[in-house]
Amino acid sequence: MVVDEREVYGVGSNGLGELDGESIHYRSSEPFPRKVLVPTRGSIVRVKAKNSRSCAFTDQGEVWYWGGLTLQEKGERPHQIEGFRLLNREVEGLLKTGERIVDFEMGYAHDVLLTEKSPQ
Repeated sequence: MVVDEREVYGVGSNGLGELDGESIHYRSSEPFPRKVLVPTRGSIVRVKAKNSRSCAFTDQGEVWYWGGLTLQEKGERPHQIEGFRLLNREVEGLLKTGERIVDFEMGYAHDVLLTEKSPQ
């Protein structure tokens, strides 16, 4: 993933929507850079990609992620959760009042977040 004038582009595998956050094309690959339309209000300042997932961090503290997200019910085949997901919304119940996400790191099968209490 490359950030160029605050736009995100991806190239390579798109088997689980890791490039565009929208389509699932098993065994699909994009040989040329493709613009990723992250639905953010802020400007993207950092992107990361790992395994079959991608993330973007904005100047507003938003963490958007897409692709490679699977759920599996007892013995069922894993399936992708399509689209872009705002991680802040999913962890807001875990954050303390005034706490915000300031950094994140992606692992092979897990991600971690760093938070801090916002200055008053």
